[in-house]
Amino acid sequence: MDILPRVNFYSSMIPLPPSKGYWDKLHSLISKFIWNGKRPRLRIKTLQRDKTQGGLGLPNFKMYFWAFVLRPISTWFNPVSSVSWKLIEENISQPYRLQDLVYSNIPSKEAKSRLGPIISYLLRICHTVMNHTKVDLKWHKHSPVFNSFSLLIGKKPISFPSWRNKGVNVFNDLFDEDGLRAFSDLQAEYDLPGASFFFYLQLRSAMKAYGVPWGVPLLTHPLHQLCAPQKQTRGLVSKLYKFISDPRTPLPAESVWRRDLTLVGEEEICWDTIWDTIWDNLYDTSKNPDHQLIHYKFIHRMYLTPRKLYAMKIITSPNCDLCTLNAVGSFMHMYWDCPNVSAFWKQISATLSDLLEVTVPNVTPLVGKEPKLVQVVQ
Repeated sequence: MDILPRVNFYSSMIPLPPSKGYWDKLHSLISKFIWNGKRPRLRIKTLQRDKTQGGLGLPNFKMYFWAFVLRPISTWFNPVSSVSWKLIEENISQPYRLQDLVYSNIPSKEAKSRLGPIISYLLRICHTVMNHTKVDLKWHKHSPVFNSFSLLIGKKPISFPSWRNKGVNVFNDLFDEDGLRAFSDLQAEYDLPGASFFFYLQLRSAMKAYGVPWGVPLLTHPLHQLCAPQKQTRGLVSKLYKFISDPRTPLPAESVWRRDLTLVGEEEICWDTIWDTIWDNLYDTSKNPDHQLIHYKFIHRMYLTPRKLYAMKIITSPNCDLCTLNAVGSFMHMYWDCPNVSAFWKQISATLSDLLEVTVPNVTPLVGKEPKLVQVVQ
């Protein structure tokens, strides 16, 4: 609450790269503070995930910076915006249209030399964000037809003023629900000269060569959906941050639980749905934050078992110290399979059944075998 607004103020006012390693150093300091200088039990990337994705909502300062850098795109996309700096950047970006820059695939050297440090850095961050979020949508409604390094004729970006001056700029001007429109339709709508039919054939040939799907309707780019012209830009940074920070990979704890648990009808179970339910219900189990944190630690297996303590060379034996089975004190044994722990859960099950007047089943542990959960309790 104290550090984030301070850092975000500079991120919003200075859209230029900080010194190398700045964000890593900042996140390292935050991590040391959270764990009080001790060895972290969870990666900071896990803590930075949204609560509905298995994290604690710890802010990722670097991704907030990315969101602030990308915020001006909303003004670029808005043709009626009258902010003072827009006219300056429109003049700098010639012959590119300002709203086409993020989709023009301009080489970094060209961007630095022709567009200046602020615009070129925004384009660089945009490219980084697209790679980070794994957005693979090369061709879409707002893909520029002209001055784009993704679509070339004769190894050069296309330039055809007689079409551009008539209002043909992006693929959405050339496509309809059935795909690429016929030249006669375009000529009738935009009053194109008949002599430009040969250019139409050249353009269609280039689209085919570069893999443009002209037989189907084009999609809208996710970035355009987020930053499309709107009456209010309030909350845009939060939307961009949520889009950027949305995890694309499962948590390590998810694969570990899946390894240790066998569910009845597992072939029909959608694990993504199960984990969505777990994270959604985690904070509804109790209003007490301490209880919520206990549940969070349990799901992430943060507690130190004898096996972990032995691996850390803190104790001399990895076996369970609650029973006489000489079993390895793994997580599943210490919290489920150990006979003494099993007796505790049986007592809890019986007590809950009496209080709720509903049968709360208790699963008998399989001592000496792989742990198995034989049913899913709703």
